[in-house]
Amino acid sequence: GAALQRAARARAERSEAAVERSAALLDVLSPERTVRRGYVIARTSSGRVVSLAGSVEAGDDLDLQFADGRVRATASEVS
Repeated sequence: GAALQRAARARAERSEAAVERSAALLDVLSPERTVRRGYVIARTSSGRVVSLAGSVEAGDDLDLQFADGRVRATASEVS
């Protein structure tokens, strides 16, 4: 009856709202959003994200992701 339809509609609306909240959170945490805020994502030549300078050695090739593109670079010094 009508009560069952209302309950189903309310559940669907709650589910839709939860999906929208999850999508918004994913957008905030996305790497693309990070680089748009002015950060760079550094990756090794194998694609692994570099989060610590100590994991890089002089001579390592790096891929730097900026908001508007990528730069290939070689580490000349690590300190």
